[in-house]
Amino acid sequence: MTTTTVATLVLIALAAVLAPILSELTSRLAIPEIVIQIGLGILMGPYVFNLAHVGSVVTGLSDLGLTYLD
Repeated sequence: MTTTTVATLVLIALAAVLAPILSELTSRLAIPEIVIQIGLGILMGPYVFNLAHVGSVVTGLSDLGLTYLD
């Protein structure tokens, strides 16, 4: 694995940890955790800050997640 892939996986894990914390902190606003996760994904993605990069490992995890949903 390259350092870019590892950095992307760390960012994804960080977003997964931060989303419930931010959801709890904004309990007055009643923002669901999934909305925060989507927002963090948009911010980390290629259209805003371009922090996360799609690679074979990330694509594989994405496919695994979609398979789990079905």
